[in-house]
Amino acid sequence: MKKLLVVLYLLLVSFATFSQKPIRQSVFYFTKTGIEVQGKDSADLIRVISEPDSGSKLYKVNEFYKNGHGKLIGFSHTIFPLTFEGTCITFYPNGKRANYSFYNKGVLDSAYEYYPNGRIHILKQYLSIKKVQADSLDYNFKIESVYDTSGKKIAEKGNGYFVDYDNQLKKVIEEGPIEHGLKTGQWKGEDSTANITFIETYHLNKLVSGTATSPGGDKISYEKRVMPPHYPGGIDQFYAFIGRIITYPKYERDRNIQGRVVVSFIVRKDGTTCDYGLKHGVSPGINSEVIKVVQLSRGWIPGLKFGKPADLELDIPVNFQLSSGQ
Repeated sequence: MKKLLVVLYLLLVSFATFSQKPIRQSVFYFTKTGIEVQGKDSADLIRVISEPDSGSKLYKVNEFYKNGHGKLIGFSHTIFPLTFEGTCITFYPNGKRANYSFYNKGVLDSAYEYYPNGRIHILKQYLSIKKVQADSLDYNFKIESVYDTSGKKIAEKGNGYFVDYDNQLKKVIEEGPIEHGLKTGQWKGEDSTANITFIETYHLNKLVSGTATSPGGDKISYEKRVMPPHYPGGIDQFYAFIGRIITYPKYERDRNIQGRVVVSFIVRKDGTTCDYGLKHGVSPGINSEVIKVVQLSRGWIPGLKFGKPADLELDIPVNFQLSSGQ
């Protein structure tokens, strides 16, 4: 615990000393949903990435709410995407600590999560991607300890009960038993966005079955809580469609500007798309070309949430790279 507090103190100092201008830094602006925007006026989040200290290869990452309060402090191997290393701390808008995580080579290893009132909620140990894929698990973590909002421990050493609340601590969104750190048995909860309550049965973090009930009493059974939208024929067909019509803007081609754009959009219940934005951009010309072409895509197969068609967000990366001789 002493070591944990010392590390936390050292990280917090970086907020206090941020006014000392580093040699070189990059500033990015994002909305609440993670869409990158061009200026501070339309941003909800400001990300400042500073060059590594002498003897280090890790970039310093500081994020701030629009009011200037700190949101995140950590270290990353890369600027985009962020690949955190070591300790990373996030904060609620009220200044209370939200999450204390530890990364190993960009992979999340463990995390303490906190309630908005500042009390500890849960300690999670994350599983390897290979294990999740091999065992077809629906959750990629084990739950080590759980506390209620008063600080009382309700699960210890992976055994007990889990209760999760909304951000205002006013409503339980899901709850159920855990054994050896894994979801097991019958869980229940509600989702206000889908306007349903649900009952799910788990075995070792794998969803066996689920039933969602609407306010009118209608029931729908499902085997996956969320099934993402997909393009007819799969993602390869989508990229083939893009490849047939996309063009490299002349300005960027002449100046050898390359990179990866991540475009975000909503696939509606009827398969149409809307709300286009950028999770990461390269240049005005390339960004605009990617969004224009993605907007031309048609016939998306809508995703499912709790067994019902739902409006769901997709993030699609598109690489712009000049081959030799171009």
